[in-house]
Amino acid sequence: MSHPSDASRLHDTREAMRRVIDAFDADIIANITPPVSRSPRARALMRSLAAERMAECCGTVVWPSLTGPVHLAVVGDRFPKNTLEVIDPRHVAVIPSTSCVEHMQPCLDAAGAPHVLLVGGDALKQWRADVTVDEVEGVVGVWANRYMVTTVPAMPTQPARRREWFEDTRRRVRMLMDELVGGLSGRCVRCSEPFVGFDQDALPWCARCGVAEQEDVRVPLF
Repeated sequence: MSHPSDASRLHDTREAMRRVIDAFDADIIANITPPVSRSPRARALMRSLAAERMAECCGTVVWPSLTGPVHLAVVGDRFPKNTLEVIDPRHVAVIPSTSCVEHMQPCLDAAGAPHVLLVGGDALKQWRADVTVDEVEGVVGVWANRYMVTTVPAMPTQPARRREWFEDTRRRVRMLMDELVGGLSGRCVRCSEPFVGFDQDALPWCARCGVAEQEDVRVPLF
């Protein structure tokens, strides 16, 4: 599977944003900085240090390899990355969702992946603690102006429900890899009414819910 360069990926991201603007006549301002490309030796050192610090406190990072490229970082425990089918599991890193905040960002930086999949509520809280999985499921947003991110529920414990969960997750990952900002839903994440703008993480809000978010010390919609 071939993957675009950082420059072409950034171009594609801007094109995705332009499509959202054209489709919904919305004003969007975003500044996405692609993760820094590093040499294999530098990647190996960063990942070794990140894994060591994580293991002392929070859990175990599953690196596909110390030196290979990572195209998707999954934040979630016991995630069966070999079932994704959308992306080669050799390019997927799994980071524990219970990680301390001070360890999460170094692990994402060490992974260097432009895309992040959050699995379950604990993982979502690492990005946004003010929304629920049901509200943002399938919506593609932006994390720290560097990562395209989307959320799926935790894997069901009942075997009969897992097939549907796998299919839904694969579809969400395809949308994430295509970098469709906002998920092209056109609906407020809180109440499902038509949205009027996005916040700094590219989540869509209506006028009523957006004002409430601003009062809760969220940044203004744009």
